[in-house]
Amino acid sequence: MPTLSDLRNLILLPNETLSNEYKSWLDLTTNQGRATLAKAAIALANHGGGVIVMGMVGPAGSPLQSLPRPDGIARYDPDVVNTAVNRYADPKIHCDLHFTLHPETNIEHAIISVPGLSTVPIMSIRDCDGVIHKHRCYLRKPGPKSEEPFTSEEWRTLLSRCVQAGRESMLDSIRIILKGHVPAPIVQNKIDPLREFGRESRERWEVLKNALPTGDPAKIPLGHYEFTFRIVDASPVGLPELKKRLDTASQTKLTGLGPVC
Repeated sequence: MPTLSDLRNLILLPNETLSNEYKSWLDLTTNQGRATLAKAAIALANHGGGVIVMGMVGPAGSPLQSLPRPDGIARYDPDVVNTAVNRYADPKIHCDLHFTLHPETNIEHAIISVPGLSTVPIMSIRDCDGVIHKHRCYLRKPGPKSEEPFTSEEWRTLLSRCVQAGRESMLDSIRIILKGHVPAPIVQNKIDPLREFGRESRERWEVLKNALPTGDPAKIPLGHYEFTFRIVDASPVGLPELKKRLDTASQTKLTGLGPVC
């Protein structure tokens, strides 16, 4: 996961590379916007991963500039981003979404982290005129730009990366077997309510934050991390035992801060 410093540097010192792509704000309710984002994500995933920074644009040959999100484009959320990407990508990609404020313009930018651990090349499964084509792979190339692999060297690089990812996955499986522990899979119907809870909490926090005066430190202007978790399959205990466990936990300080109950 990128640190707050990493996110700031992406927008304060914008530099488009094979791993960093900068785009203007995209309307992810339209096929054009979804396809544009999906093509960038597919190319980055096939490259080995990277980030897409939204809201940074500039004329050819000019520095990238921080621009505010248009009123007609809603604030992105992880579900919308992943739905847009996976409408076109096969196999599916799970992207992470981060937000950070530009230190100089105070404009909030969305930063999409694209993983690069697929064991097979990722391809498009739909057409969108002028943007993306069905049954095509895309790569990041010098320019930088996102294009199909045309040469044997480009294909060799892509396939070698997939083989390497497969080797790492196999070694992880062997390590688990040798340790004699196989983690239980997380049931999907337990994940969906958690995501919904996280989404509702985020929206509620935005409402409370927007009601605060400008400059209020409670708005957390320097950015934040968000964690949502749920304890599953835990054996229930009575109130006396629960109080005993809370008392024990309150004495445990691994980070300098004890739990707040």
